[in-house]
Amino acid sequence: YDHLIKDGDRVSININGVWKFRNISLEKTPQIITINIVPGQKNFILIHADNTGYRPPNTVAIAYMNKGERKEINLESDLENSQVVEILYEEGN
Repeated sequence: YDHLIKDGDRVSININGVWKFRNISLEKTPQIITINIVPGQKNFILIHADNTGYRPPNTVAIAYMNKGERKEINLESDLENSQVVEILYEEGN
């Protein structure tokens, strides 16, 4: 979701080398998506800005649950620079 101002930001999302979403609009409220995380190895979520809305930069928040606690990562990107989140999930931790 757009964690600042809903200004028309659009993004594409790549998960572990596969484009799962293309040119989607960021809303003000979180949209729930489910992704598969491969245990014991690095997993990557790449956020590519397809535009920067009418108020650059492109801003996106990723919220997730970890051991029952909600966490959030805020990212900013522009048309030249994307951001990536690395996830390492170790079973039993």
